[in-house]
Amino acid sequence: MTSDDAKHPRQDIDLTANPAGPTGCSIEAVPASLNFGLVALGSGKALTYTVTNVGDANCFIQANKLDPLSSRSFLINKVTGLNFTQFLLPNSKYTVEILYSPRVPQTESGKAIVEIQVNFQPKVAASVTLSGGGIGPKLCVNPTNVDFGIVNVGSTATQQVEAQNCGTTDLTVNTVFENGLGSSFR
Repeated sequence: MTSDDAKHPRQDIDLTANPAGPTGCSIEAVPASLNFGLVALGSGKALTYTVTNVGDANCFIQANKLDPLSSRSFLINKVTGLNFTQFLLPNSKYTVEILYSPRVPQTESGKAIVEIQVNFQPKVAASVTLSGGGIGPKLCVNPTNVDFGIVNVGSTATQQVEAQNCGTTDLTVNTVFENGLGSSFR
């Protein structure tokens, strides 16, 4: 830069910039978490998240899967919008539907993962946290096995078995029956 300053007519200024160069393949999953809330046992609830290539290069989607530590009550129900080649072009997106079908009355969690292929190896590119809770009745019996030992003919032996509802909603017991043990038990 030049000026009419007699002492310093010329000033050099260093300029630096960080150009917005190519980002390559970059995956984003929105929302970052899915909360299914409370779901009745024996039913299911589906929620979706969207996967977008926010980069400037094609992404090869290797897998949409659940983390192995996820509750088995979560299931990837369907993937829509991803072409059969599994290449996701820049600014393209697809949708993943997760189904939550609780089997027990408790809080459960998991993680859905989007894997891309980098140098012929899988790489986790994005993940979505999953949470939900099952509600419903659950019959708990204690003990689950009863051993009467040796009982002489004509004698009796008793054992106590406790049954209770350890679920989250009312339980109705309709019938108590023997399981193939014959008429020697009452």
